[in-house]
Amino acid sequence: MQTGDQPPKTDALPNYSAPRRRPPAATIGDDSENDDSGFRVRVTIAGERDHNEDYKFYAGPRCRATFIDLTSSVSVHGLSLRGPLYVGDLSAVSAAREPSVIDPSLKIGPHHSDEPLGYWPSYKAATPGQRARYLAWLAGPRESIDEIGYVFLYFYGMERYVLLSASQDPPEQRSIRLQSILAELARLLRLFSHNRSFLSYSARLREALIIHHAPTLLDQLKGIFPESNTAALPFKLARIANSGDRTPLDSDWVLQWLVYAGELRRQKTIRTHYDLLRQLFRALYENTEGIIVPKNKTPLRLHYSAASSGLQDVDYYSVPPGWCDPSVLRRPLKPVLPLLKKATSAMRRLRKAGENDSPLEFFAAWPKDIPFVPPPKYERAYKMVRAQCRRQQHMTLHVLGIAFRTQVNEKPTKGQVRTLRDALATCGWVLVPDPDLTPCVLKSHDRVWVYQGLPPDGLSDAGRLLDINLRLAATVALADGEVQDDEVEYVTNLVDAHPDALEREYFQYCARWQLAEERSATGLKAQIEALDDTERQQLADRLIEIAKADGHLPRQEVLALEKYFARLGLPKTQVVQQLHGATTADRPPEPSRGRRAETKDTGTSAPERAGVS
Repeated sequence: MQTGDQPPKTDALPNYSAPRRRPPAATIGDDSENDDSGFRVRVTIAGERDHNEDYKFYAGPRCRATFIDLTSSVSVHGLSLRGPLYVGDLSAVSAAREPSVIDPSLKIGPHHSDEPLGYWPSYKAATPGQRARYLAWLAGPRESIDEIGYVFLYFYGMERYVLLSASQDPPEQRSIRLQSILAELARLLRLFSHNRSFLSYSARLREALIIHHAPTLLDQLKGIFPESNTAALPFKLARIANSGDRTPLDSDWVLQWLVYAGELRRQKTIRTHYDLLRQLFRALYENTEGIIVPKNKTPLRLHYSAASSGLQDVDYYSVPPGWCDPSVLRRPLKPVLPLLKKATSAMRRLRKAGENDSPLEFFAAWPKDIPFVPPPKYERAYKMVRAQCRRQQHMTLHVLGIAFRTQVNEKPTKGQVRTLRDALATCGWVLVPDPDLTPCVLKSHDRVWVYQGLPPDGLSDAGRLLDINLRLAATVALADGEVQDDEVEYVTNLVDAHPDALEREYFQYCARWQLAEERSATGLKAQIEALDDTERQQLADRLIEIAKADGHLPRQEVLALEKYFARLGLPKTQVVQQLHGATTADRPPEPSRGRRAETKDTGTSAPERAGVS
C-alpha cells in the first residue's frame, strides 16, 4: 500500500481484502516509542515563534496507521473508500486506543447490522455486521444515517489527524489536508447539527484546527454561536491583548464574549436566530466607541475535550508563555449590555413576526433605528416590493398588499394600514397618507402614494397646522367638483414654503393625494380643537386665499367656506366680509385663465389638474 504522503492512484487501488496483518506502508503518527512519561508534539503558530508545549499525552501505544486524505482512496473488502480516514493494523492495540482506524484484516458480515453502536464506538469493537454498514456508508456520499455513532467513528479519524498527525506532515501537504477537513466538518455540520453532541465536538475540533494550524483564519469563527467550552474566543481576546492592539473589538467577537460571559442564555431561540441577533447587535454597536480588549493577570489556559476514546489523554492547548486571559473579565462588557438587551428584544419580536412566513409582518416589526439587510428567506419579497414601488408610485392599497404577498381587507383597520406603512418604511419607502400624520379612512381600492426616502418622525407644530390647512384647502378647492391650476399652484407654494425638509417632502405627495378627490373629515374635529385662536384665524385666512386663487367664487365654495369657518369657531358672516374685501382689494372676479370642464349651465370648463391624479 502507498503511504499517505504518496496518495495511491485511482486506477490501481491497493486491496486489503486479503487477511494481511500489517500493511506495507510508512507510518504517520507512529508513537511506538511512547513511555509512561508521555511526549510532546511540536507546533508552529503562524506569525509567531515556535513553542513546544502543545498537547499532553499519557502512556499507551498506538498502531501503525496511514492517513488517507480526501484526494486519495483505498479499497477495503472491495469497497473504494476516499479520505479523510485511517487504515492500519489493530492487532497490537486495544479497540479504545485506536477507534477510528480501519483494519482491513477484520471481517465484515454479509448483511448490515441495525444493532446500535456503543457510547464509545470503535471499528475493532464493532460486530462484522456493523463494520459492513460503516464501510458501505463510507463508500457512499456519507450523508444521512440513523445511527450517529457511525458519524462519530468517521469524525474520530479527522480528530486524530488534527491533534496527532498534522504537525508531522510537510507544510504544503498539511495545509491541503486541513482545508479538506475544514470543508468536510462544515458539510457534516449541515447534515447533523441537530445532534447537540456532534455539534459541540465538531465545533471544538474546528477551533483546535484553526488555533494550532491556521490562526489567520480565526475570524471565520466569529459569526458562530459559541459553545460553552469554546477556545476560540479566549484565544482571540488573548491574542489581541498580548499584542497591545488598541483597535475596538469587532461586534461579532463582542457578542460571543457576552454569550461566553453568561449575559445571554443559551436558549434554542438564541441559537436558531443567532445570525439575526448578530445583525441587530452589529447595527447598534457600530454607533458606539466600541470595546478595547484590556490585559489582565489571569494566565491563559485552554482545555481540549476530545470526542474519541483514543484521545482522552489530550489535556490542553499550547499557548505562548505569559499570555493573559481577558475573557474572564466582565467590566469591559458593561457599556454594551443595553445594546444586547435592545437587540435581543428586537430579535424576539422579529422571530414572532416571522412565524407565519409573512414578509409584511416581518418587515413591519423591524426596528426603525437599525439598518435593514433582508434575511435570505425574505430577500425575494424585499426586491419585489422595491421594484413595485419604483414601477408604480401611485397605486391602490390592494396592489401594495400584493407586493407584500398579503390580502388587504376591503375596509382595512388603522392597525393594518400602519403595518403596511411600517413594512414599506423598512424597504426604504414612505406611505402617503400616513394614518398617524394625516387622519383618514382608506379602503382597499383607494389609491395612495409612495416615495423613496425617510418618513417624518411625527409632525412639528407648523407641520400639524399645514396638514389641517391642506385638508381644508382641498375640500374648498373640490367644492365645485373641479380643481383649477391656480388652486394647485397656491397649494404647491404653501407646501414649498414649509421649513422642515422631511415634512415638506411628505406634504408634497400628501397635497397630490388630498387634491385628487374629496376625502372624509375623519379626525378633523379633534385636529381643530387642538388649535388656538391665532392658528384658527391663520387657517381661515388661508382658506379665503385658496378660494380666491382662481378668481372664481362659485356658490359651492362659499358654502364650504362657511361650513369650515363655523368649525373653526368663526362667524359665517366673516366669510363674506373677507371674500368681499379680498376680491375688491386684490382683483376683480374674472373668468379663470385655465380651460374649464363643461357644465350644464354655461358650458365652461375647469383647468386641467396640474400634478393631480
